[in-house]
Order: sequence, then C-alpha cells, then structure tokens
Amino acid sequence: MKKFFFSAHVILIATVASSHGAMVSIPNLSGLGAPDETLNALNSFLPTFNARAVNGVTGVDLKDATFALSVDFNDPAGASSQNHVLWETGGGTIGLSLVYVPSSTTLSLRQASNAGNTVLQVDSILSGAQKAGGDIELVWTMSINGGLSGQPQIELFLDGISVGTATDPGALGDWSGGNGAGFGGNASGGIAAAGGNTNLGNTTNFADGTINLTTGLQFWADTQAVFVPEPSTGLLGLAGLALFGIRRR
Repeated sequence: MKKFFFSAHVILIATVASSHGAMVSIPNLSGLGAPDETLNALNSFLPTFNARAVNGVTGVDLKDATFALSVDFNDPAGASSQNHVLWETGGGTIGLSLVYVPSSTTLSLRQASNAGNTVLQVDSILSGAQKAGGDIELVWTMSINGGLSGQPQIELFLDGISVGTATDPGALGDWSGGNGAGFGGNASGGIAAAGGNTNLGNTTNFADGTINLTTGLQFWADTQAVFVPEPSTGLLGLAGLALFGIRRR
C-alpha cells in the first residue's frame, strides 16, 4: 500500500526507486506522481473496478484507493433534488460513489459493504463562494484499514482540506461489487453504495457544472493520500530522519 502525506510546502522528499510502499511528504496532489489510470472522457458504461487489475496492481477494490477530479459547480441544474453522479462503481450493496445534489448543494461520498447493511457517508455543503470560484479539486480516498481500530475509512478533500471521514465497525474492506462504473453518469440505474436507502434511487447524469476533462478523473491504486499540516521548523530534522529511516527499511 502506498500512503502519502500532503503538506503546504515541500519539506523533504525521500528519493526511492518506486513510490509503491513509500511514505513521503509532498506539497500537493502532483506529488503522487503519475496516476495509475486517467479518464479524459465522460462514460456511463465503464467496466467495474471489482477484481480489476490496473497498471500492475491486482484486485484494486480490495486495496486502498485515491481518486481526484476537478469540477466547476456553476450549477445550471438549479433546484434538482436528484443525485447527480460524478463517479461510481459497483452496486447498492457493495460500491463506492461520489454524487452532487443541486437542491442542497451537497457533495456526498459513500461506500457500502456488508451486504448493504453498512454505509459510510461523508457530506459537504458547497458555499456560494465555492460554487462561484471556479474549479474545485475533489480528492476522495478509501482506506481498507486506516480507520479507528483498523476499520475501513473513507475521506473527502476539497482543495486540499479534509471535509470529513467516516468509519464503522461493520464496514468491510471491499469498495466495488460487480456492477459497472460511471464517470459523470449513472452506470446501473440505482446509485452505487446506496445500501438499503431507496431514496437514493433518484439518480441522473451530472449536469451541474463543468468537469475538467483535461486533468480528467485520476486514480491511484493501492494508495491512500493524506493531507497534513506542515511540521514546525524544529521538527524538520526529525522528519527527515524518519523518512530516510523508512526508506532504508
């Protein structure tokens, strides 16, 4: 598993032959290096992530994951109360999805597992300033065992700031069932990761702004990105020793 920590400025970067398994301090999303997969076109009929191999990483849905996407929520859809799908994979009982609800200007990240009995959910209400400010960088992560007591955990970041995490003792470390995936559109009728919530069946393709297809949907397999505050100057030496100690092991 690759685990990356983000800070406001470059402090130290340990040079390693491969980023796999490395723990480094990096300044922003670009510090993750090249994504394992990038999609630059909207598509509601993508293959499922269930048991997929991506860039040499097998069974990606049973490993940590980091996704990133930039969106300008200029919101022409207005007061629609539907769940507008930005991205999803899997089905209602085992799946992961990121949707936007225009009527409440709410982003919702969800992961369902345990036969749909456990749904992790992180919500963030966009302010008027955020909607008017152009592209927002959305980063969402799935950690197989990074939550409390080693439980699965999801986290959502907006422009490098965490807006919430969710974990639960009943959650399982699997984020995609066999249903297909969708980028900017609903792949299978009902929303992925809905669990038993039938109200989430009211879904549609994203129509609430402009998805940046130049940077596209980026996916890093077996990777958990974490944004952290910059350490104080007095801790720089210790941070350096720790990073190089990890590299030597």
